[in-house]
Amino acid sequence: MRPGWFAYTQPDQRSIVTLQGDRRQSGSPADGAIAWDQIARVLIESLHTDAADHQTLELVAEHGPDQDDLTTDFTSLAPDSAGSLDAAEDVVDLPMESEPKMFRDDLATITAGSLKAGD
Repeated sequence: MRPGWFAYTQPDQRSIVTLQGDRRQSGSPADGAIAWDQIARVLIESLHTDAADHQTLELVAEHGPDQDDLTTDFTSLAPDSAGSLDAAEDVVDLPMESEPKMFRDDLATITAGSLKAGD
Protein backbone atom coordinates (compact mmCIF):
# COMPACT_ATOMS: atom_id res chain seq x y z
CA MET A 1 0.00 0.00 0.00
CA ARG A 2 1.23 3.44 -0.93
CA PRO A 3 -0.79 5.87 1.17
CA GLY A 4 -1.21 9.50 0.23
CA TRP A 5 -0.20 12.29 2.57
CA PHE A 6 -1.11 11.35 6.15
CA ALA A 7 -3.59 13.48 8.07
CA TYR A 8 -4.12 16.17 5.42
CA THR A 9 -7.77 15.20 4.90
CA GLN A 10 -10.83 17.33 5.57
CA PRO A 11 -13.55 16.01 7.93
CA ASP A 12 -15.86 15.14 4.99
CA GLN A 13 -13.09 13.38 3.04
CA ARG A 14 -14.08 9.83 4.00
CA SER A 15 -14.49 8.04 0.64
CA ILE A 16 -11.50 5.72 0.19
CA VAL A 17 -10.07 5.61 -3.33
CA THR A 18 -7.65 2.92 -4.52
CA LEU A 19 -5.47 3.75 -7.52
CA GLN A 20 -2.64 2.10 -9.38
CA GLY A 21 0.18 3.35 -11.52
CA ASP A 22 2.11 5.69 -9.24
CA ARG A 23 1.16 8.63 -11.48
CA ARG A 24 0.67 11.29 -8.77
CA GLN A 25 4.19 12.61 -8.32
CA SER A 26 4.06 16.23 -7.27
CA GLY A 27 5.66 15.35 -3.93
CA SER A 28 3.02 17.37 -2.09
CA PRO A 29 -0.45 16.86 -0.56
CA ALA A 30 -1.84 17.70 -4.01
CA ASP A 31 -1.13 14.02 -4.80
CA GLY A 32 -3.91 13.05 -2.40
CA ALA A 33 -4.36 12.61 1.33
CA ILE A 34 -5.62 9.87 3.61
CA ALA A 35 -6.44 9.72 7.34
CA TRP A 36 -4.61 7.37 9.73
CA ASP A 37 -7.77 5.41 10.54
CA GLN A 38 -8.45 4.91 6.83
CA ILE A 39 -4.96 3.50 6.29
CA ALA A 40 -5.50 1.09 9.19
CA ARG A 41 -8.90 0.06 7.82
CA VAL A 42 -7.52 -0.77 4.37
CA LEU A 43 -4.62 -2.73 5.86
CA ILE A 44 -6.95 -4.80 8.04
CA GLU A 45 -9.53 -5.39 5.31
CA SER A 46 -6.82 -6.38 2.83
CA LEU A 47 -5.71 -9.16 5.19
CA HIS A 48 -9.23 -10.62 5.10
CA THR A 49 -9.88 -10.16 1.36
CA ASP A 50 -8.45 -12.68 -1.11
CA ALA A 51 -8.84 -10.16 -3.94
CA ALA A 52 -6.20 -7.93 -2.28
CA ASP A 53 -3.47 -10.58 -2.51
CA HIS A 54 -0.40 -9.51 -4.55
CA GLN A 55 -1.72 -6.04 -5.31
CA THR A 56 0.04 -2.74 -4.91
CA LEU A 57 -2.23 0.26 -4.61
CA GLU A 58 -2.09 3.97 -4.02
CA LEU A 59 -4.52 5.04 -1.35
CA VAL A 60 -6.21 8.45 -1.03
CA ALA A 61 -9.53 9.78 0.21
CA GLU A 62 -12.02 11.99 -1.60
CA HIS A 63 -14.96 13.99 -0.34
CA GLY A 64 -17.88 11.72 0.47
CA PRO A 65 -18.98 9.10 2.97
CA ASP A 66 -17.16 5.93 4.06
CA GLN A 67 -17.85 2.83 1.98
CA ASP A 68 -19.44 -0.09 3.79
CA ASP A 69 -17.22 -2.62 2.03
CA LEU A 70 -13.90 -2.29 0.17
CA THR A 71 -14.06 -5.66 -1.64
CA THR A 72 -15.13 -3.99 -4.90
CA ASP A 73 -12.15 -1.64 -4.66
CA PHE A 74 -9.76 -4.60 -4.31
CA THR A 75 -11.37 -6.65 -7.11
CA SER A 76 -11.08 -3.73 -9.54
CA LEU A 77 -7.28 -3.64 -9.21
CA ALA A 78 -4.76 -5.51 -11.35
CA PRO A 79 -2.41 -7.92 -9.58
CA ASP A 80 1.32 -7.25 -9.57
CA SER A 81 3.35 -9.19 -12.12
CA ALA A 82 5.44 -12.00 -10.66
CA GLY A 83 9.13 -11.16 -10.60
CA SER A 84 8.71 -7.47 -11.45
CA LEU A 85 10.12 -4.71 -9.30
CA ASP A 86 7.37 -2.42 -10.53
CA ALA A 87 3.79 -2.68 -9.33
CA ALA A 88 0.84 -3.16 -11.67
CA GLU A 89 0.22 -0.10 -13.84
CA ASP A 90 3.46 1.61 -12.71
CA VAL A 91 5.53 3.51 -15.20
CA VAL A 92 8.47 1.17 -15.69
CA ASP A 93 11.84 2.56 -14.62
CA LEU A 94 10.71 5.99 -13.50
CA PRO A 95 13.54 8.40 -14.33
CA MET A 96 15.32 9.60 -11.20
CA GLU A 97 14.70 13.26 -12.07
CA SER A 98 10.97 12.52 -11.91
CA GLU A 99 11.20 11.29 -8.32
CA PRO A 100 10.20 13.80 -5.61
CA LYS A 101 13.11 15.97 -4.43
CA MET A 102 12.81 14.67 -0.86
CA PHE A 103 13.30 11.11 -2.11
CA ARG A 104 16.30 12.09 -4.26
CA ASP A 105 17.89 13.90 -1.30
CA ASP A 106 17.36 10.91 1.03
CA LEU A 107 18.75 8.51 -1.57
CA ALA A 108 21.82 10.71 -2.09
CA THR A 109 22.45 10.74 1.66
CA ILE A 110 22.23 6.96 1.87
CA THR A 111 24.35 6.24 -1.20
CA ALA A 112 27.00 8.76 -0.14
CA GLY A 113 27.70 6.54 2.84
CA SER A 114 26.87 9.20 5.40
CA LEU A 115 24.83 6.64 7.34
CA LYS A 116 27.00 4.31 9.34
CA ALA A 117 26.19 0.67 10.06
CA GLY A 118 24.37 0.40 13.34
CA ASP A 119 22.98 3.98 13.28
